[in-house]
Amino acid sequence: MTGRELAFSIGRVIIRLPGCSRLRVPVGHADRSESPAAVEIGLRERANLAPMPGEAFGPCIAGEGAVSMLGPGGRWLVVSFEPQGLLGSSAIQVEYDPRIPVAWLLEHLLEPLAFLINLRHDMAFVHAAGLEIEGRGVILAGWTRAGKTQLLLHFLERGDAALSDDWTGVAEGKIWPYRKYLKLSPQNLSARPDLGRKALTISGSAYLDPASIGARIATATMPTHCVMIHRFDGTGVHVAGSSIQLQIERMLAVLSYTILHYTGAVFAAAQLRGGVEMEEVTRLVTDKARPLLQSSLSGCRAHEVACGHQSNDMLVNAIHNCIGNLR
Repeated sequence: MTGRELAFSIGRVIIRLPGCSRLRVPVGHADRSESPAAVEIGLRERANLAPMPGEAFGPCIAGEGAVSMLGPGGRWLVVSFEPQGLLGSSAIQVEYDPRIPVAWLLEHLLEPLAFLINLRHDMAFVHAAGLEIEGRGVILAGWTRAGKTQLLLHFLERGDAALSDDWTGVAEGKIWPYRKYLKLSPQNLSARPDLGRKALTISGSAYLDPASIGARIATATMPTHCVMIHRFDGTGVHVAGSSIQLQIERMLAVLSYTILHYTGAVFAAAQLRGGVEMEEVTRLVTDKARPLLQSSLSGCRAHEVACGHQSNDMLVNAIHNCIGNLR
């Protein structure tokens, strides 16, 4: 995504770049009507960026109102925040060396930081695709390499509407979109070489804007089903009922790991300057996320689906049958 102004949203966090930025981000334009922004993160490129002076803490240096973070290739990022602390700021500034790959910047800092800030503003994110099928919201979860993106493509080509590919917001009894483009694996491109001609190459990876294949794009919708995908060698699909509480606990485990693994050192470094931010980080992850998910998802029907790697069409039909049984 390029243009004069670049702005994209992750739930209630809006991220802005200056018009002169060369950074290409695999996320669609922000739509303020979907979820009002509570916090803004501004990005700014700075060649040969050096860390701020301060006290070293692991991969970070704690300065006055800023934390410097060591990125790939020995290059630095500097996260600056307001006097009330990083987590309490309504405006955060991130300076980064332009040689840092955008995929690393997004996945190792901006997304986990935004997920944590969203918890403070009553929205939780789950590591799952979000769909709207026959007017109903469906969360499609699966472990890494479960083929969620390939499966999502099957749904979109059938006429279902996309909310999210990788992370989906949950708040106010609805699931909310995160407009990150579909990240296509080599297997996706091998199975569908036509998609490669429509994809953007960013930081060495292929990303597909769902709109480029004519997919319908959904807005926030009420969830009715949570589906956990398991893969096995061979063909066939096996569908069984599951516990929504079990699925919520899985979602919490992945969200907690993502936030604490990627942002824990940043907030711990910020705390060296006299704040109590790490205590609030822990409270948000352990105490806030669970009731947010339970209040919005506890009424969903949960399913565990074991599916052969070559059985995507059968799986799409099985999930459509589950949705149809609600009518």
